Amino acid sequence: MKARSFSPIHKSEQPSRRSAAQRKWFADNASIIGYNYVDMTPYFQEAAAKGVITHFPSNVHLTAQGQEVVAVHVWDMLRKLGVTSTQ
Repeated sequence: MKARSFSPIHKSEQPSRRSAAQRKWFADNASIIGYNYVDMTPYFQEAAAKGVITHFPSNVHLTAQGQEVVAVHVWDMLRKLGVTSTQ
């Protein structure tokens, strides 16, 4: 028996649509549930446009360069929140 797909969208579109929905949900609800949220997507896209490989091609784990992108922007958020020892 052939497996049935219940997705209303094509498989190739699912990750980006799902990702966009998740990012919107976190952006809308982070403060309500007590989180500070930084959407890394634009920063990863900016790095990719410059030829930086932020994720290993075989999985979703960050490369050293990807970790640096995250560190820079999380540090900026922490600095703005005033929770770092240096301003």
